[in-house]
Amino acid sequence: MEKIIDYPINQFLNLCNQNLVNRLHDAPFLLRFLRTKKFSVPQACEMLERYLTIRQLYPQWFRNLDCEDPNLANIINSGYLVPLLERDNGRQIIFSCAGNFDPHKYTSADMVRVHSLVTEALMDDESNQINGYTYINDESGFQMAHISLWSLTDVRNILRCIQLRHNLELLSRCKGGCPSSSRLVIAICHLIMLASSFIHAS
Repeated sequence: MEKIIDYPINQFLNLCNQNLVNRLHDAPFLLRFLRTKKFSVPQACEMLERYLTIRQLYPQWFRNLDCEDPNLANIINSGYLVPLLERDNGRQIIFSCAGNFDPHKYTSADMVRVHSLVTEALMDDESNQINGYTYINDESGFQMAHISLWSLTDVRNILRCIQLRHNLELLSRCKGGCPSSSRLVIAICHLIMLASSFIHAS
């Protein structure tokens, strides 16, 4: 099995621009893209380049992600975004609780960075690459201040990220009382996941 996987990885590296992947000689990382594209090397290369382009265009969202960053650590410890131990038919469940994100203390960039950090940490796991994710929103603590975090430029840039991303399957459920005004935040959360994630789902 390792030889079968090693061949497309080596071919992948040979076809990709070496300037883009000189620090990405990591099999689990590359398998994210190969698995998503059913081991089509040209398509996986194209996806990797889009992935890196997004991170170059918006470094404030996708670079220097560190679980020891005080803001990110505090947001994660607050329970805003939590990978659950339970599985949904093999899928990793990611639980998001809007009420645990303080919109008066943190920014929209902090929100995107937390999503990026969590999904990046999970995506090298083989089971997650194969089975994908279920994303559950609890919007019971939603405030209008959550909406005010997002400028039109932020939303435009998130949409641009999605234009560069690959197709992914993301299951979402809303739990815990969703006021109609929170739909925008739910949509934004979905956009963040789409922009920051490269997830393969069978």
